Amino acid sequence: MSLSDLASLAIIVQGFLFIVSIGLVWYQLRANTQLVRAANTQKLVELSTPFNLQLAQDRALTELWRQATQRFEELDEIDRERYFNLLTWWLMLHENIYHQWRRKLIDKDTYRSWTRDLEYFAVGVIARGDFQIAV
Repeated sequence: MSLSDLASLAIIVQGFLFIVSIGLVWYQLRANTQLVRAANTQKLVELSTPFNLQLAQDRALTELWRQATQRFEELDEIDRERYFNLLTWWLMLHENIYHQWRRKLIDKDTYRSWTRDLEYFAVGVIARGDFQIAV
């Protein structure tokens, strides 16, 4: 085998290894994307957990959260402020979820589950006829 044949063989092997390395980089990027999505999903759970736990532990807060729109005018100034703070935090969480989904930082299935949560809330507000809070 001549030096020219070895050089040609080295070029072929180099081309093959280049294609393999591109495949490995693509695989690593894909795996990294999956890890980022999983981390973002976990962070959303971490953000929402204290809110849900507080509702589970504090009956008065749960009543405020569920019934504030029905009897909003009956609430005192402090409870109105508490409700608006809860609602603002909750809507900001859903806005964050939406923006992460638009940037493909969370999976479609994760986004759907959070969307169902938002839809459940909206349907409950509409079913109870709680429109006056938006005024």
